[in-house]
Amino acid sequence: MSWRAYGFDLLIDTIERVQLPKAIIIRNTRLGIFLRILQAAAVVMVMWMVFSSKRYLYQVLPKGYIAFWIGGVGNDFQQGFNNAFCDKTVAHKYDYDYGGDWQYTDYNCTQLDAEDAYWKEGPDTMYIPLSYTENTWQRHDLVDGLCSDVVAECGTSWTQVRLHGKDMCECRTKNHFFVVGQESYTIGFEHFYERDRMYAEQYYAEETDAKGRQHSMVSCKKEGWNCEDPKGDNSELMTVVVVDTPGGVSKPILISVAPSSISIPLKEILDQSGVNLETTLNKDTQRNLFKCGSPGAPQRRCEGDGDNDCCREDVKEFPLVRQSGLEVYMDMEYMNKEYIALSIKHIPADWSDMQKMEKHGGPMCLIRIKANPVWIGRPKTDCERTPNTASGFQGSCTQRYYYNLQVVFQAGGRFGYFDPVQLAITVGAGLVYLSVPLAVISVLSMYLLGPLSKVYYAADKQNMRIADEVVGLVSRMVTASYAFRHVANEDQIITPERLLLEIQRGFGEKDSEHKLTEIEQVRLAELVFERLDKDGSGQIGLQEFVAAFTAGDSVGLEECVHFFDEKSVYNPLAKIFKPRTLITGRKQIFPRKEDGELDMARIESTMVTTRSQAGTPATPNETPSNTENCGPAVETRTALTLL
Repeated sequence: MSWRAYGFDLLIDTIERVQLPKAIIIRNTRLGIFLRILQAAAVVMVMWMVFSSKRYLYQVLPKGYIAFWIGGVGNDFQQGFNNAFCDKTVAHKYDYDYGGDWQYTDYNCTQLDAEDAYWKEGPDTMYIPLSYTENTWQRHDLVDGLCSDVVAECGTSWTQVRLHGKDMCECRTKNHFFVVGQESYTIGFEHFYERDRMYAEQYYAEETDAKGRQHSMVSCKKEGWNCEDPKGDNSELMTVVVVDTPGGVSKPILISVAPSSISIPLKEILDQSGVNLETTLNKDTQRNLFKCGSPGAPQRRCEGDGDNDCCREDVKEFPLVRQSGLEVYMDMEYMNKEYIALSIKHIPADWSDMQKMEKHGGPMCLIRIKANPVWIGRPKTDCERTPNTASGFQGSCTQRYYYNLQVVFQAGGRFGYFDPVQLAITVGAGLVYLSVPLAVISVLSMYLLGPLSKVYYAADKQNMRIADEVVGLVSRMVTASYAFRHVANEDQIITPERLLLEIQRGFGEKDSEHKLTEIEQVRLAELVFERLDKDGSGQIGLQEFVAAFTAGDSVGLEECVHFFDEKSVYNPLAKIFKPRTLITGRKQIFPRKEDGELDMARIESTMVTTRSQAGTPATPNETPSNTENCGPAVETRTALTLL
């Protein structure tokens, strides 16, 4: 075959080849029912994934901005001084020893001016003092070498110290204070979001602004702001505030629709959160070393006032929340109407304003508040005269170490719009789960059903051994030779008429379900004859018939001849991996010489007798004069010669 002909055949083979995976169909009612149940469950799961979390929506992330402040400062402070912790007769109960220099004793109650009632750090954090430790120190040079003649006022007494390479007089005081009045505070704030407007022309054709922006205190219809849903009746920004309760339920405390101001009483946040500033912080902190029984506390019990290095029973085991601090976390989540239903699932359905939220067509900001008692400390230092080199290190300073209620705002959220591309991606990803039921059934049927699994495994997995394939090829070749003798005419060929005759016998019965008309039979005969007549001689010989009979085998006639041809050239890899028993069996059935080689003389002598008994000529080259009497033997010999 020329290279041009080979290339053409290769091109045709490449074009017309369609390779499909092999499939096995198991007829088992129980397995079938189980498979359908698994498939139904997989479909339900994929549908749930797509629609429950609305993954078919294209998400746009907004950016939130907030301005906040404290209101109610200075209201009803006097009532705060009536608290139990302000009673000097029982103030000693709140003494707390953390260890080292961190001891808190002799608390007094005080109120802070509006300027000190809170302060901000960054754009999203605010601190409200609950208590503080105040340290003051003054430093002066010696007067005539003594500290007793220093005329500056000192709450205790002046002591001589060595600082900065010289002797100086220093006066230090330390006091602890509870701050009252926080229960009357309110947290006020305003906020707005801004996001990139995606698909503006598709969803809002009349809008030209590239940004989506709405404010809690300004109508979105005002200039400079854009309504999320300009055609809707409820297009203003809604703000909903909920507080996480100890039982895990989100308790709504406020709902507001722009334009309006937002103010939340601090007391309501604490009450709904189940947090009291007078409760103890009993987790993740050091036990009171003043308390008898605390790890590291002195073993000896105090016997009276002024007794030191002893433990006490009149103090609490842990510090108060007011002494340590409290974090109030305000998570702000912006969303449009596509995500409102998903986000309000944790809100009690019996809330009076639930329907108002569900019917709202504009955007919503859901603020979820969580209160967590933790240590929140912040120091502040103010100096009337800063001790430095210019002043000779003389001066006076006051440091307050505040323990605070920390308010932290965090803004986020998502806006969703239906996107067919996103839907296609989500469904495509979910289709992977639809193959899981078939994989489960495959493992179950192939490996876990005992004898049934052996049958199913054999049907699904083909065991390939070349020696066995060669044996099967020869067996089918002998069968084909036998069949050929009964179909061929006296000249040992199959003519188109003989082939049509056999087709008429197979497809021409009147009552057969597979009956063909006479014209269809002729067309079938033409098709088969064309495929079998490889050399175009107008007749079908034995070799052509045997080749067609074994066409579907893994090992064909050409490969079999190649295996047994000792002159065949194998590449190095083929020589390495060629099975030892490919062309030689393990048993020696025919006679051998002493050197192990086949004794062909003895074998041929035996075969002469065998041929004589079978009516076959003595040698393969002899042709009998009467082909009718020895035809079958010649056919058999010729077929075997193919190997």
